[in-house]
Amino acid sequence: MYSDTSIIDSSEDKVTIICSKKDDASLNIMNSLLQIEIWHQVDHKYIPDDFHRVFESKFHRIIEINSSLIYQDAIDQTIRKSGFEPSLIIFASKHASKQDRKVLTAHFSGNVNSIGYGGRCKELAMSSPIALKLVLNSMKTLCQGGDYEVSLEATHHGPSDIQTPSLFVEIGSKHAQWTDVYAGKIVAQSILQIKNDILKAKKPVALGFGGGHYPVRQSKLIFESGITFGHIFSNYQIKYLDYNLISHAVERTKPDFAFFDKKNLPIKEQKKIENILTLLGIEIIGESEIREMSTIPWSFFSLIRNIANSYKPDSFVKISHILKKQLSSLDLPICYESSSTNKKIHKLEINKNLVDEVNKCGLEELQISLEKLPVIYIIESDGNINNYFFAFNENNICLNLKAKITYECIQILKKHYETKHDLAEGAIYIKKQRFNPKMAQELGVEPGPMFGKLASGNTVKVNTKIITPEMVNDTYTTKIYL
Repeated sequence: MYSDTSIIDSSEDKVTIICSKKDDASLNIMNSLLQIEIWHQVDHKYIPDDFHRVFESKFHRIIEINSSLIYQDAIDQTIRKSGFEPSLIIFASKHASKQDRKVLTAHFSGNVNSIGYGGRCKELAMSSPIALKLVLNSMKTLCQGGDYEVSLEATHHGPSDIQTPSLFVEIGSKHAQWTDVYAGKIVAQSILQIKNDILKAKKPVALGFGGGHYPVRQSKLIFESGITFGHIFSNYQIKYLDYNLISHAVERTKPDFAFFDKKNLPIKEQKKIENILTLLGIEIIGESEIREMSTIPWSFFSLIRNIANSYKPDSFVKISHILKKQLSSLDLPICYESSSTNKKIHKLEINKNLVDEVNKCGLEELQISLEKLPVIYIIESDGNINNYFFAFNENNICLNLKAKITYECIQILKKHYETKHDLAEGAIYIKKQRFNPKMAQELGVEPGPMFGKLASGNTVKVNTKIITPEMVNDTYTTKIYL
């Protein structure tokens, strides 16, 4: 729906959608766009020859061009010289593939090595990670129950000389899909969800490495977690990456961290990229930690992650379920305990021997208990829970929390051992048993596999004689000060 030609003020920042007369999918999307909103066709004396028609609505602008989309280097500069101001550029395009695949995709443009499809070699367009997440999630929602799949794509083809945030949104993969009105409407509706105020939303942004041209893990993280992605490089592009290009990608993405699809990225390439990212000051976050962020703001998660790693490098930070709920309603930022503000993260140190004993007999039980307390805890590389915990509250509440964690540890030990808790002494005594090889040999057990079975708590048979673990175990007591 659009009105007769009119002259209006076109200098306002708007999400600008580029559609090409040479692209059937692009024209399909444009037709749907024009039907969904009310548009004014713009008559402007500075419109260049390649611009066929220009339409504007309250929040969006459509520029229909005569030439191909992938050869539009510096189109943002041309748009501005024509008197228009683009806050974001969306190229509505076709996705071509040899596979007869009904798919809606989105990606950023730029070239890692080849220049056969527009743009310049080793140059990347400015990305818009928030717009990418919005449009992919919207298409995914609108496609539910249909036969189109939705996927992120790795960075590829031109244009590469785009200084304004931009992305491609596409219908694939054959002519039947490019002209499918249903697909065109879904893409159009998803594009129109994007407005300037929404683009100001804050989401953690990752620079992506590894996977196929359709990066499955990165797509799942966009759909299932709170993060989004800037430029993404698939396995076939990795060998061409160097310091300059990754630095360029950082500039064009402005990431909070990097993500590796480690299952699909060779170790040698991981090390090369990791070394470059270290020089650039970009940390690498794994999928488990990304999912752990949940609704927690990246600034806060990054703070506690850095604090935790200062005590135990290469560890995994866990925020308890109850603390996540509390934090989601708080006004951040939050500071570490050296700050004068009441909003502090406090370190709670529990006796290491106590936690180590619980790790041996009741690790899962301890984790279940911790999830019910407003606490941050650390999972070490071997899967054990570290004895340093972190809490977000006033000092007196944190002291109470420390006592609760200690109490939970004692209760777990009582389930597994005979214990004595001496309150006056401030200690717990744990009566334990350990395998005695000499006692086993005296009962006729030969050193070897049977020793291992007995030590593991299993019964063995020597000739006709049954030997139980209790028959070959010493009893001893461990004392732990709390």
